[in-house]
Amino acid sequence: MIIKIGIVDSDIDYVSRLESVLSGYDDVEVYTYTDATNIEVNLKSAKLDVLLFADDMYVAAMEKQTKLAVMFLDETGAVKPELAGFETVQKYQRISSIYKMIIEQYAAIVGVSTERAGNRTKIVTCWSPVGGVGKTTISLAMATRLAKEGKSVFYINFETYPSDGTYLEDKLGRGIRELAADIRKDINFELKIKGLLQEKSTNFYYMNHFDKVIDFKDTSEDELKELVEVIANHGGFDYIIADIDSSVNTKNKRVIDIADKVILLGSQDSYATRKMAAFYDELVNKDLDSAKYLSVRNKMTPGASLTIENEINFVANLPQLNGTNEVIINSLADNMFMGQIVEAL
Repeated sequence: MIIKIGIVDSDIDYVSRLESVLSGYDDVEVYTYTDATNIEVNLKSAKLDVLLFADDMYVAAMEKQTKLAVMFLDETGAVKPELAGFETVQKYQRISSIYKMIIEQYAAIVGVSTERAGNRTKIVTCWSPVGGVGKTTISLAMATRLAKEGKSVFYINFETYPSDGTYLEDKLGRGIRELAADIRKDINFELKIKGLLQEKSTNFYYMNHFDKVIDFKDTSEDELKELVEVIANHGGFDYIIADIDSSVNTKNKRVIDIADKVILLGSQDSYATRKMAAFYDELVNKDLDSAKYLSVRNKMTPGASLTIENEINFVANLPQLNGTNEVIINSLADNMFMGQIVEAL
């Protein structure tokens, strides 16, 4: 889908810079108008999807000549009473943020999207009955490794108290909460997702987690399932890495149920080992699809030997590492044993 965006503003330098950056996106065409002469005729002939305009160049026909009209706000944020009904965007900000806002708002009016054709998105989650074994670190390292191998990866954190913020910077101030609010609406989810996506590195995408605990708690397990399915069906990713906490609750169970693969993460710590052994004993007595579960041990010291009775599909030991989150995650991503984990997905 190509979105035709018009920019109406007399600030020639700003319009030129905005056009240059927006034209770099492969899903937009940009048309600029810096002279008010014949603006109505020009807009009518262009048949624009989105119009960004400065209030001093507003003409009454604008909203009739486009599907979405958005007014630039200057530093004062002042809005003339006669223009109070328009969507607005702060003019002097990062242009990528303006692009994201346009895409997200356009998604609400352009119509329902169809599911993407092509390869099915694989859903992977990492879980442990033990806290502190590095679920988020391993989830991020796994996403990093897949991205480096050319796979398109979407990471989302569903912890009650998310711990990914030290590695994934929120540059938008919006994210999964905004998508969750729309999952049962007739909107274009492909565009909605694109408008909320952030990029850590090539092929590694994410959305900001639920930024308020109450919003996450108010989201039901059914809504969480629908949320993951919307991303899988409309995001166009090869993998979704869903990061959940150690709780045994209905939300985590629902994510585990819809996952294609579940990384069961332990460590050599004696407390963790006992809890993992008890968990594996419980699994033996349940009618489960054991093929979807992969056992991985993290924070292992060199030469350590560990045997856990009834352990399911053991794949690899990952080493204990020290350093910043960035260093540890990238080191684990490049580790040969992470390659074995990714190959088993």
